[in-house]
Amino acid sequence: MSLCLDHLHPTRTNWLLALLLVVRTIHGGKTRKWWEDEEVENEEGDIVVEEGENGVAVKLFDAFKTRLNKPWENAVIVKLLGKSIGYRTLLLKIQTLWKPSSPFRIVDLDNNFFIIRFQSQADYYHALIDGPWVIFGSVLSVQPWSPDFNPAKDSVDKVVCWVRFPGLSPTRYHTKVLTTMGNVVGSTVKIDTMTEKAKRGKFAKLAVAVDLTQPLKGVVRLDEKDIQVSYEGLPTICFTCGRIDHSPLVCPMRSRALGKEQQLSEGQESVDTPSPG
Repeated sequence: MSLCLDHLHPTRTNWLLALLLVVRTIHGGKTRKWWEDEEVENEEGDIVVEEGENGVAVKLFDAFKTRLNKPWENAVIVKLLGKSIGYRTLLLKIQTLWKPSSPFRIVDLDNNFFIIRFQSQADYYHALIDGPWVIFGSVLSVQPWSPDFNPAKDSVDKVVCWVRFPGLSPTRYHTKVLTTMGNVVGSTVKIDTMTEKAKRGKFAKLAVAVDLTQPLKGVVRLDEKDIQVSYEGLPTICFTCGRIDHSPLVCPMRSRALGKEQQLSEGQESVDTPSPG
């Protein structure tokens, strides 16, 4: 089966600006603008221009922002840790690693980040959950897309892993309850199908994006009862060099950097210390 790819490649631009770029792609033998099948309807009052103390401000109302964000629900933010990677190289690696079943699009952002937007929700979950993914010996960080993501300020500090709640009563196998518990641990990405249907009585299982810069939670309190949290297949990722065979605390790259800082500090002290007269 041939795979039709929509290649969106705005160099060094914010994704909002990327929405305004005319990118054409071959799809079903026809040439078209890539957004023509996803035009977001606008209604009167969606956008308001206001004059304020700091000048003119453009305000988008929540309902309009929700419609704008809808086409990006199956999108992920990726970055190759510790290395740079080009657009076309990433494209080829994604085709090999993930083998997407449907068309996908790539947006090149600042700071070596990329947005990958899937047409298929199954492809989206595969990219998020079935890692870790390794390219050229370094981990490809994959995080759920967020409309608030800023490539100039945000850092890579989250991974998606399976989280289990052993001993949780099947009467609490409710989407709202499970999602809320997952959000206490991190950010809920997906509820396991068997859990959602209450067919697995031993434990509830969720895919959750956890922040590895913070201590992992071992317990979630529900109805005055402590529910244990078990992390399944959580990789040890070094965010300093991007490898998965050691933690940041024992990273050779970090050790070299600290050594150089110490040498510079000692050199500065020797300059500042007056010689005995």
